[in-house]
Parts: sequence; C-alpha cells; structure tokens
Amino acid sequence: MFRYRDGSPTILSVFIYDADADGPNDADPQKRTVREGEKFKAVQDILMSRGQVAAHLLAFSDTTRFAVGDSTILEHAVAMPTRYPNGSITVEMQYLYLIGGKFVKVRATVPEKGWEQTQVPQFARELALGMAGAK
Repeated sequence: MFRYRDGSPTILSVFIYDADADGPNDADPQKRTVREGEKFKAVQDILMSRGQVAAHLLAFSDTTRFAVGDSTILEHAVAMPTRYPNGSITVEMQYLYLIGGKFVKVRATVPEKGWEQTQVPQFARELALGMAGAK
C-alpha cells in the first residue's frame, strides 16, 4: 500500500497485489477486473451495516479497455457519494487496473464540493500507463 498526500483534503492510496490472490482466475481478464472492482460497493455496504456510513449512492461504475503499445489495459472505475453519521459527505472513488497479472487499485476520498474537478482519474491513468511501460 502506498499513500499520497499533497496538502489537499483528498486522501489517496494505491494498492498493488497479485490478481490471483483472491478468487477464481478467469481466463477472461474483463470478468476478473469487473468482479474485483465490484467489491468496492460491497465494502461500502458493509461499512453502512456497521454504522460507519449513513448512506451511499453509486454515481458511476464502468469498465474500459485502452491500448498500451501492443497490449491493452482494463480500467474499472467506480465513484460513490457517501454520507457519514456526522452528516459530512465525500465522494469515494476507485480505479482498478489489471497489469501484468497484478491488480493496481487507486482509492481516493474526495471532498464533495468540486469533486468533478478532481485529478484522481488522471493520476490513476498515468500511474497505470507508467506501470505498463507506456512512454
């Protein structure tokens, strides 16, 4: 796990782990990436059942392929506005990539105000491209 701070209120973490560490190893990487990405909502549901989250709503969930040289990378992106018991609201985001047999997960907690302008998606994509060896 790696944590990044730049003085802004955004909290950003990166996790890198073997893709076959959790669950079946489907031949279709699209299925593996989607299944792993969907765990994000399950975690939010668990936090809500424990009273740590008051409410959450799925803003978007999408899986995309993009080319890197002669290969492709899968990106599973999810965002959920989340309200906490104290009334504060953040947007929880996750960008998940399957690169060379490893999942690269970028997780961020972004303030609700101005969340649409966050640079988390660009950071996540640039990190994935760099890890995949794109120039």
